[in-house]
Amino acid sequence: MNEQPIGPYDSDFKRGRFNPKVVLAFILVAIVGGFLAVFALKNESSKMTADEIAAVKKNIYVLPKADRVTKWRELAAKTDEYELQQEALIQLGWEGDKSAVPIAISALGQIDHRIRGVAAQVLAYFGSPDGDPGKDPLQKALLEADNSDRPQITWALVTLHDPRVFEKAMELYRAGHLTKVQRLGGGPAFNPEEIAKLVTLDALAGMAGDESESV
Repeated sequence: MNEQPIGPYDSDFKRGRFNPKVVLAFILVAIVGGFLAVFALKNESSKMTADEIAAVKKNIYVLPKADRVTKWRELAAKTDEYELQQEALIQLGWEGDKSAVPIAISALGQIDHRIRGVAAQVLAYFGSPDGDPGKDPLQKALLEADNSDRPQITWALVTLHDPRVFEKAMELYRAGHLTKVQRLGGGPAFNPEEIAKLVTLDALAGMAGDESESV
């Protein structure tokens, strides 16, 4: 009776052994899968309900100013709850707490464009010279911006008197996007004179024939 040739995996199986590389691959897949599952569950469980977020805000509002600012600083630096981080950044601005500047600069590096927009509003609120350390981070964020945060980031650079943003500011102004920019916490922020300050009068005079009536 003819016997069939035995391959390397058949041989290992019949001898009660498995290829070490195959076993290692299965182990790695299992470990990675376990980490991903734990991360997903942790991330999901960390999300707060609207009522829980409202309760946190309410409890902070009634604290003495020093304690209130401390709590806002903690929340402004955390990235797991967008609504709380946004509120914390805004409140630090209203409190006039200058620690909001480096926190806002750090927030410009986050993936969430909503947070980037709020961080830009905070830097615009403090203005120059307090917000000047944010110029280069804002320029970097502008390169990665989308329609949801580009106007706020651009306007922050305008208020910080960064002439590098002039062309982008004029582009958004012509499109009517800058006029919709809000101040920190609400209210129109746009002021065309701030754009005019970025260049010389001769440069402005050279734009007299611009196709945009607003220009």
